[in-house]
Amino acid sequence: MKINIYFICLALLFIFTITGCINEGKTKGSSFVINLEINPEETIINVQERVGEENEYKVFKEIEKEELLKSVMDILNDATWEAIKVEMAQPPHYKFSFINKSTGEQIETFLVWVSPNKDRLEVVRDKGGYAKLTKANSDDLFEILTGNKLTDLQ
Repeated sequence: MKINIYFICLALLFIFTITGCINEGKTKGSSFVINLEINPEETIINVQERVGEENEYKVFKEIEKEELLKSVMDILNDATWEAIKVEMAQPPHYKFSFINKSTGEQIETFLVWVSPNKDRLEVVRDKGGYAKLTKANSDDLFEILTGNKLTDLQ
């Protein structure tokens, strides 16, 4: 009888350990959505382009059109964000920040890499999160940020 209780306790301990490991794996790489609620009337997007191979950037463009700001927010809100830290082989190709027009305060910043196949954008959010955009959203966001088509890079 004592041996049966020992085995039952051991089995329960094993089950709880396995369950804990499974749950741990799900939370570490869990996906989430963001809900950018930025007033396009009071906001601009400052786009910076990397200069050379170093981590230096120059202001490339400022976006003030409300429809373009809304499109960028829709693309970012539509993305599936992963709660993981990523290390890229090089600094981001572009950075863009939502900036309050009246105060000049930076609301939120995103780092952008063009994938090696030059068909998608990979985005890291300064407040945490990584997303690999769909091809369609990558094309749209790249055109808004740079004025060029992503397919022109190939």
